[in-house]
Parts: sequence; structure tokens; C-alpha cells
Amino acid sequence: MVAQSFFALLMSLTVLAQVPGIAAAEFAAIRARQLPADTAPGSEELIIRLPDALPAGAPAPVAAPVLPLVARAAQTAAAVRERDPQLASDRLVVIAYTADGAVADWRVAPDPRIVRSEQPNDATGLLSGRVLLQTGVDLHVPIAALPSIALVRIYQPRWNGAAFDLEPVGSVDLRR
Repeated sequence: MVAQSFFALLMSLTVLAQVPGIAAAEFAAIRARQLPADTAPGSEELIIRLPDALPAGAPAPVAAPVLPLVARAAQTAAAVRERDPQLASDRLVVIAYTADGAVADWRVAPDPRIVRSEQPNDATGLLSGRVLLQTGVDLHVPIAALPSIALVRIYQPRWNGAAFDLEPVGSVDLRR
């Protein structure tokens, strides 16, 4: 019995790690769809520990990691999506799925791992900026409070020359 439970857990973690990316057209279809979250009366704030950000141009990892859920708190107000969220390399896309794989909710959130630093340059005093990548950062994101939500996947938008495709960052299993 213990061996079967361990095997089931191992298989679910393997499935979580095999997160496919999402093409720009596929995400556009998700955005256009009416979702169960649109009528949810409340929301939950999820706090998820993110893996370290990859430098620009670095290849995506072969398998997206299973991310730890730091906290989960019920909220009385419904989670409201931005009216026209824009994808960018400094944003994350969070998609909540039901147990059967249907999309239940999605959000675009700022990537908390990315910080812009500006400082005076040389003796001229001109400001120069650079992007810093933080480690050990938590993502705070609201999702609809739906008991059917079983899995949350986080994606990083990557420009393909024409549109943003979504590469997997990691997954959180909410069934535990």
C-alpha cells in the first residue's frame, strides 16, 4: 500500500515536471474564453517560491520544477483580471487548471525576481541602469477560489520574433 502511494506521488510529480510550453496563439485563445473563474465569488492568494531566474538568452530547462506552495489564504473579494494585460519578458503568466486539465483561471503578474537598478555613471553623473535577478523570491498571486482548481502552472513569456510564447517556470499541485 505504501509502495503504491509512493509510486502514485512519483508519477504525479513526473507529470508536473513535464509542463509543455504554450504558443502565443494558444494563449490568445485562452484569454478570449469565458472561464469558471469569471463568476467565482471569492479568491485565494497563493504565495509560491520561485526558482532562480534564467539570464536572458539562456535555454529553458528540460523539465519545469515542482514549486513549493509557501502559503494559501482565502480572500472574500473576487480576483479581478486586468482588462488588457500585456505580456513582456518581466512578467509571469499564472494559469490554474482543473484536475481534468481544463483552464479555470489565469493571471499576468510582474516577475518579482527582476529588479531594475539605476545609479550615476562615472564622473558625469548620468544615470545608467541594469537589470538584477534576485534569488529566493516568492510570487504572490490571486486566483479564483474554486474547489475544482487542482494545479497552477507558471510561465515566462519569451519573444519568438513575432509574439510571446510561454515557457514553463514550474508547477504547484494544490490537491495536497
